[in-house]
Order: sequence, then structure tokens, then C-alpha cells
Amino acid sequence: MEGYVGCRCYWQKKAKPHPHPQALNDRTPGILELDPKASEKVREAHDDWLFDACPHEFMQLASEELGQAGDLELLATAISHVSGRTPSLHRWAGAPPSTSVWSPEHASLVKAEIDWLRTPEFSFEALTVEDGQTREILYETVQERVYCYCGDGSRLGVGPGGMWLDRQGRSVFVTRELAQEELPDGTYRLTPEGGEPLISSAAFLPYDAENPDRRRATPARARFVARSRSSGALEGILGALDRLVKASKRTGHPVIWAV
Repeated sequence: MEGYVGCRCYWQKKAKPHPHPQALNDRTPGILELDPKASEKVREAHDDWLFDACPHEFMQLASEELGQAGDLELLATAISHVSGRTPSLHRWAGAPPSTSVWSPEHASLVKAEIDWLRTPEFSFEALTVEDGQTREILYETVQERVYCYCGDGSRLGVGPGGMWLDRQGRSVFVTRELAQEELPDGTYRLTPEGGEPLISSAAFLPYDAENPDRRRATPARARFVARSRSSGALEGILGALDRLVKASKRTGHPVIWAV
């Protein structure tokens, strides 16, 4: 998904003349659209004009490529427990449309939400699955959207307060660290930090409820760790959004999104 904010060169009459002005819709500042009935020749001329009509390539003051959809999923999940403080970001990241426009007013609301997420007041819980011997991180998820399931129906998840184990609807423990070890008889010993070990008939496997095929195997010795994370873990996407909304404020133009 790409977002951009158009420059003001055209509206300030600093851009090259458009080759087909009669086909151009420029009624909304920041948005230049062609007549839907424009010919292919006119469209090609328009695209060529956009490329070098002013010092800004494609007449964009700011442009950000958000990369994989996983960035949006991480943001949506990490802020799910504070949706009341970040309603605009929560709605957008949770189900981003293929195309959308943020008005300058809406961009200002998003800016306030980004600023709040960057304060010490915001944090979220992450569950990391590591190789018990090498400590290599195998998988990471946040909040309670993705669980690890065990063959006997047990469920391991993470939420406010740490990691929890649920067996057939009954909470067994809450901890911040859990060791999982395969025993010679094929069962697994689960040892919560500072607690007594439990025996399970099968291993926990990271499992994405929305993408069931993304189940990953764990080694004979695994370590599950719940960590409190700050907005620094989201800075890649928050930084991109911040640059766009600042450009919107500077120009008075909308942020335009497209896949």
C-alpha cells in the first residue's frame, strides 16, 4: 500500500502547463484527476506531464510505501487494546480499503494518535517463541489475536499481564516465561517461570487463527517469553504515517492511499 500527498506547485501556478487542461479535474486541492472519458493518448500525455511538471517527482511532496500487509496487521493488533485512544488508526489499519483519502482534518486526528502512541503511556505485550538452545527467535505475535495451540486442546496466549495457559476453559497460570521440553516418551514438560512443571500430551505450535496454514513447528526445547514492547517496535510504520500527515498539514492537501 502506498500513500502520498500532492505538492502545491500546480495550484500555485509553478508547474508546467498541462497538455490537455480541458480533460483535467482540479477542483479539489491536492487531487488531479482526468476525465473518465479521456482517451489513452491523453492519459499517456498526463502521466508524462506528472513525471516532470515541477521539481517534485509525480507532483508528490511526500510518498511512503508501507510494504507488506504484515506491517498493518502488527499495528492493528498492537493498538487493539487502546482503540478508544486511537480510533482512526484502529479502523484504518484493521481493514484498509484498496483506495481511500484522508482529508487534512482527518490527517490531523491521526497525527494526534501517532503522538500519543509515542509516549510512555502506550505499550503492548508480545509473545516470542525461541529455540531453547540457541535462543533464536522463531516466531513473534502480539496481544491475544494469535495463539499457540496444543494437541490436547490447551491454549497459550498473551495479553495484559503476561502469558497465560488455558486448559479446557480453565486458567492454569499466568507467567512471563515458559520452557517447553520434549520428553523421551513423546510428552512435553511445560515449566512456567517460578512455577511447577506440567506434563502435556503434545507440543504448543504457533498458530495464526486468520491464516491456519501458517502453523510452525517448534524444536524439542522451546522457550516462550512475554515481553512488554513500546511504540519503538512500530516506528517503521508510525514514522511513515507521521511524514505523510505532516505533509498534509503543510500543504492543506489530503493523504491519498492506493494499493
